[in-house]
Amino acid sequence: MKKRVDVYLVLLFVWFTLDLTGLSVSNFTMVKGTGFLGVNGIWWAVYSILMLIYFFGDKSAEKLLLVFLSFWLVVEYFKEWHFIFKQEFFTKEIQNGIISLPNMYHLILEGFIIVSLSFLVKYIYFEKKNTYIEFVVREIPDEETQEVLSVE
Repeated sequence: MKKRVDVYLVLLFVWFTLDLTGLSVSNFTMVKGTGFLGVNGIWWAVYSILMLIYFFGDKSAEKLLLVFLSFWLVVEYFKEWHFIFKQEFFTKEIQNGIISLPNMYHLILEGFIIVSLSFLVKYIYFEKKNTYIEFVVREIPDEETQEVLSVE
């Protein structure tokens, strides 16, 4: 399960990075690059740091990542979805012969957020409960038993 979580978190990272760098093929533009010096750049840096902590650091980063992804989903909903519902979904922006589908990029981004969030929740709250460490409790021997156990 952890491998699935890792794969979806990396896919989300790569897809979100496309928002900063842009994705264009021939005369088709999925998303225009916004650059790293804006709000999206800060958001990308926070997500990058949380992913590095998750992969190489403390295991408590799972819950930080869970909170971040939840907050990100809420922000994306209020930031993008009202535009999607006000417009036709496949609204094309055609400028100088370049076709752009900005709503499609954000729909895929939000899909990656939802899938990553759901797998992370499943991993943290359902899979990890079944894998726990059992501690063996032993009684402290009384004085008579210590005498028998002691080797001189």
